[in-house]
Amino acid sequence: MARKKVPPGQKNQNTAGPLAGSLLLGFLGQLCFRFDLSVLAGLLLYLAAAYIFVRSLRQYRSDDGPIEVGSDALAGRLSALSSTKGIEWLLVLVLLLIAAFFRLYRLESQPLSLWLDESLTGLNALEIIEGKNAPIWDMTPLDRWRPDWVKTSNLYLYYVVSVFKVFGAGYFGLKMVSVVPAIASVIVGYYLFKEMAGVPIAFLSAFLIAVSQWHVTVSRWGWDAVLMCLLQLASYWLLIKGLNTGKKLHFALSGLLMGLCLYTYIASWIALAIALTLLVFKCMLERHGLRNNLPNGLFFLVSCLVVFAPLGTYYFYHPGDLVVRTSEVSITKAIQEARSYYPVWESISKYALMFNYKGDSNAIHNFPQEPVLDFVTSIFFVLGLAYYARFWKSSHNMFVLLWFALGLQAGLLSDPSASPHAYRTVMVSPVACFVAGTATVLSLSALWKWLPNFRYKNMTPVIVGITLLGYIAINNYWTYFVRRPKSRDVWEEEGRDGRLPVKLKSLGNKSQTIIVDPLLLWKIVVSNSWFLSYQPGKLFESPYIPTNLLIAESKLSQIRENSELTYICPPVFIPLMRVLFPDAEGELVVSPAGDPV
Repeated sequence: MARKKVPPGQKNQNTAGPLAGSLLLGFLGQLCFRFDLSVLAGLLLYLAAAYIFVRSLRQYRSDDGPIEVGSDALAGRLSALSSTKGIEWLLVLVLLLIAAFFRLYRLESQPLSLWLDESLTGLNALEIIEGKNAPIWDMTPLDRWRPDWVKTSNLYLYYVVSVFKVFGAGYFGLKMVSVVPAIASVIVGYYLFKEMAGVPIAFLSAFLIAVSQWHVTVSRWGWDAVLMCLLQLASYWLLIKGLNTGKKLHFALSGLLMGLCLYTYIASWIALAIALTLLVFKCMLERHGLRNNLPNGLFFLVSCLVVFAPLGTYYFYHPGDLVVRTSEVSITKAIQEARSYYPVWESISKYALMFNYKGDSNAIHNFPQEPVLDFVTSIFFVLGLAYYARFWKSSHNMFVLLWFALGLQAGLLSDPSASPHAYRTVMVSPVACFVAGTATVLSLSALWKWLPNFRYKNMTPVIVGITLLGYIAINNYWTYFVRRPKSRDVWEEEGRDGRLPVKLKSLGNKSQTIIVDPLLLWKIVVSNSWFLSYQPGKLFESPYIPTNLLIAESKLSQIRENSELTYICPPVFIPLMRVLFPDAEGELVVSPAGDPV
């Protein structure tokens, strides 16, 4: 039976109420999560909100096809306005400045120190600078104390070396290893989403990435997953561009970037699987899909394989290096221990609630126990996900769902005891922002259509949108730059090295003798101290003497009588030191809360 067509004016009136109701229900559902009132009530409210949201959008057209985001009048006007090169460049510049501010502001103090993986990678890169032979097709053990554990591709280490050449081989240079690609990801994300949905949604989505405390938190650690995300976004941009234009060069370049992506984080294999699955689906579901898309897919795949061939050859002879980490954290261990598939359900439930209810408890990935998305973005994320699930048959919508569903597998297939894991699933951060941005623009467009004609009708949705963006930016700023420094959980996780390496570097610059009690020299202190005190030709030379003061007679005999000595010991020894050396100045390494390390 044909659906009865409704006059346009009547459509707008019929849609406004349900759409506002869906937003209200989403707001109430997020309140249930935010104040931990009832998970079940929050889920039911969100379910109702998603259903009403999709139904209200369906009123805009009478067929079963998806609503083409960006094709309505308001989005069309905004797209036309921003199509001028000068204005678009201004939008890109604004995104660049916002992304740079959120990733460079207070970088010297947030995070509190270097993470072990950072300094170990930095040391491996410094070895190359010092002359170590490292073929690009080979791999280097990440942890020099565990050579059979995770390894890093030498091509990635050469990337780190190039960053050091530009920004210096120190704290700032090591942070730039992830900060630079993180900032670039915002810009590349804009062009990818513009190719998929037009300028308004692209700008809003890129803005959400730029200010997201989830993305910002991960960006400020020198991790290889951040470069992976940049290469993934760039590869997808060229892939979608190729599907839109049919140009073989775009597919070849996309495959090239995906091949480079495989040299970074182990989860990059999922990024490749997303692209290949999209191409397979287009071959299967579209008319003449096999004839039209198979050559394009071959250009992509062959280009990817050619770039990956050197590392692939290494993996062929060392297959254990490919799976050593995944076998450690695999969910199969939990299933075997539980003797049931309950860990699978536990993992799914945790990741389903990660965006709105409780996120990663590890402070180096996320603000502990809080959702990875802010209050407003969370609401529009759920509504946008419902939209994409309802209209999945569109190729772009299918791509969004594939990206989101497969991108979560790195977390879903891991041990649920560490779930939800915001770092392992960081590749879905851009698409989550895109989903939320889509729902936001659809809602603002509906608001514009509903408004009666008056002088400032065109400006009203823009003002509402700017207000929402302002709130989202302030909320994420407050979470990362105000709340994190005050959190004891954040200090205990970020300051694993007790800030000792920074203190040692400061003292070492004064050319005085430093003794550190071995009880304080755990792995991260040693590694970070080696990196921060690096001088060309003196790699791995410690700026301190590792010994206990009470048995350091041979060391002390070498010190000149009038030279200054600094001894750093655990707090439990401080009373004894004060008795033995009553004239000594008390110099402690303390936490932001004033607790001695």
